[in-house]
Amino acid sequence: MKIKYNRTSTISQQGLRFEADKDEYDLILFDQISGTTPFTERLAGKKLLDLVSSGVVKTVVFEEISRIARNTMETLRVLEILESHGVNVIIRNMGLQSRPVDGKLNPIYGICVSLIGSLAQLELEQHKIRIAQGREVARMKGIVKFGRPVGTNESEKTFLMKEKSKNILKYLNKKRSIREISKILGVSTKTVMKVKTLVEKHKKIAEMRVGLQ
Repeated sequence: MKIKYNRTSTISQQGLRFEADKDEYDLILFDQISGTTPFTERLAGKKLLDLVSSGVVKTVVFEEISRIARNTMETLRVLEILESHGVNVIIRNMGLQSRPVDGKLNPIYGICVSLIGSLAQLELEQHKIRIAQGREVARMKGIVKFGRPVGTNESEKTFLMKEKSKNILKYLNKKRSIREISKILGVSTKTVMKVKTLVEKHKKIAEMRVGLQ
């Protein structure tokens, strides 16, 4: 299955430049949403990843890499998900394919993804520095409490119902390791472990209830 994914930031943009692409596709998916929105929270983006997870997608085409996301960490996360399923990724404006011949990884593509990964790590480190600086300024102003306000901790059920938790559980059911899931979904290993622990806990409770009936 060959799919093209398009995205524009606003409803006023029609994505007419994509019409210049005369290739044939089994499906064209289109989101009108900000590139800062996580891929899994976009209607068409989520549908694409669901199809990829089902194993029916062989090729995914993007007009340009900015159509994936507007930050390097999210871009890398999506590319790694596609790579983990052996999907051939095509970036049209760069003339770049990840697996152009016999499913073998294109070394030039690998270099580009490595560069994106380095930029993502730099972006993450800069983000951590800004947070640390913000906290230091807050401490200097006498604001010493951080984290959730008292009384706002979410319940275990609410946490497990989140889209992020559902995606983690999906990969846990596929027997993926905690580190693999962390890398694919762009979440911490602590979050993956929390989902795993809570799911096992609720499963045991359910089994105990059945045994008492």
